[in-house]
Amino acid sequence: MSNELTPIQPQPQQQITLQDQMAFAKAVCQSDIIPTVYRGKPANILVAVGYGAPLGLTPMQSLQDISVINGKPTASASFIASHVRMAGHKLRIRKDEKALSVTATIVRSDDPDYPISVTRDKAWAQQMGLLNKDNYRKQPLTMLTWRAITAVAREACPEILYGVQYSPDELHDLDTNSDVRAEVVDDEQQPSRQKRRGYGSRARQNPVEQAEQQPQACTTEQAEAIFTMLRDCGVASNEEAEQVLHRLTGKHGLRPRQVSRQDADNLLAAPDFVKRKIMQALQEIRNPQQEQVEVVDTTTTEQENNTDSKETE
Repeated sequence: MSNELTPIQPQPQQQITLQDQMAFAKAVCQSDIIPTVYRGKPANILVAVGYGAPLGLTPMQSLQDISVINGKPTASASFIASHVRMAGHKLRIRKDEKALSVTATIVRSDDPDYPISVTRDKAWAQQMGLLNKDNYRKQPLTMLTWRAITAVAREACPEILYGVQYSPDELHDLDTNSDVRAEVVDDEQQPSRQKRRGYGSRARQNPVEQAEQQPQACTTEQAEAIFTMLRDCGVASNEEAEQVLHRLTGKHGLRPRQVSRQDADNLLAAPDFVKRKIMQALQEIRNPQQEQVEVVDTTTTEQENNTDSKETE
């Protein structure tokens, strides 16, 4: 009798038919202990389970770890970090509490001589317009840590994430909604208010007159479609979104929800063409052209060289 330990061989996973998955979804959606977004929605459960299957998640793990926002699967930064390490890659995190800076580095198992690093700091958060958000005010170092982890995972090893590359908070950072506030001013109070306005301020218009002068805004569906198109092409911040939309529409300071209905119709009429334009615009934004090199008149130079050679002879 041998005393050697025999390793346990993993059992092949049983194939589950679509009918079984539908029966599972219909049963589970009635539970009150699953995440609220899946209650009473068996179709959403099927989608989440489908996203989690390539990651090796069981159906219940998919419901807990996968959140689908605007059709995009998301997962927590800790979940993404665990999958990086489970794939055999090294993930290292360096924090600087005084400077509010976090650097995440991944060393791939198949390319250990080329570590990939991403830094997220206070300057980055300010550029993204995130410093005033509640989470960043209460726990800035934690939020920067999660952002650095997900960003470096997308860059270093996207193949292990199977499309689940963002956290829910990241998608909310690039928000399509903007608060619009209208103030109705009494005509009798208008002169006194005008006196208090400083130099360079614009006079308020009657909201009805102002609405008549402005182009018709795009619909919610159009705004979401434009937002999805920008995100799928790699737009990662509000600033990039505004610059890309400026190149597409010729208008400054636009968010997807602020695009006019006419411009939205034009953008969504040829999505493949527009996507190529978006990626071209991103390349120009992120890699601005270098200063032009001074062109030397080679003809004059050759003539001078010929003259010098004749004098030498």
